[in-house]
Amino acid sequence: MNIQRRFPCVLDLRAAAERRVPKFAYDYLCGGIGLGRGLEHNRRMLDTVKLLPCYLVDDADAPDCSTVFLGQKFDRPYGVAPIGLGGLIWPRAAQYLASAARDHNIPFCLSGFATVSLEDIAEIAGRHAWYQHYMCMDDGINREMFDRALSCGYRNLVITVDIPTATRRDHDIRNGLSVPPRFDLRTLVQISCRPRWAMETAIDGIPGFRSLTKHIPQRSNLNQTGLFIQKMIEGHVSCERLEKVRDHWPHNLIVKGVLSTQDASL
Repeated sequence: MNIQRRFPCVLDLRAAAERRVPKFAYDYLCGGIGLGRGLEHNRRMLDTVKLLPCYLVDDADAPDCSTVFLGQKFDRPYGVAPIGLGGLIWPRAAQYLASAARDHNIPFCLSGFATVSLEDIAEIAGRHAWYQHYMCMDDGINREMFDRALSCGYRNLVITVDIPTATRRDHDIRNGLSVPPRFDLRTLVQISCRPRWAMETAIDGIPGFRSLTKHIPQRSNLNQTGLFIQKMIEGHVSCERLEKVRDHWPHNLIVKGVLSTQDASL
């Protein structure tokens, strides 16, 4: 298969994804908060970016797109962003992306709500693996997650601080991806219309928050797990909480796009 001819641009990939997965999974992946105004704004801003070409220069036929970031050289100036419940979109999605990031020498950032464990991704991506963490109300859970990440080789920690309250994703609520989740006839119809997705998901098993499994009460049903996760996360992250992270994390810390190295202050 010639992937360039089949998917000439990202929009073609997006259209294929929409045909391949149930609507609730597609909306979770491509949708934003509320009415999606933030996504629209980001798209408009990206469209204003202009690339300035350089002509009559040496090696123009072999441009060097590599960059050095946090002391590590990458072949491209971008990486794979974290997304929770990636296994809902397609089984083992995080593993495939981590493997591709390793092979193409770009970063892969694992979400704290991923459907694969910290340890599994570290084994696949190695030094290309970063970890994104949502601060928990229980500092014991925070420390335990940091220790696990450190023990299996993570050196770059991303702390999400831009969720001062529970988010509201209108499309997820309509589709039943709420807390607690709701599955109805419409959800089942969506699944039945995507038999390949249904078969692969049945083989791989129901997606779960693998890195958080030990902290979720045993024998919790889907509703109870959703409510526990919602109560576990602390939306507002203060400077004092970040100081605790810095005291525990000896390597690179990224906070909502603000970079702090080991010797820099928060």
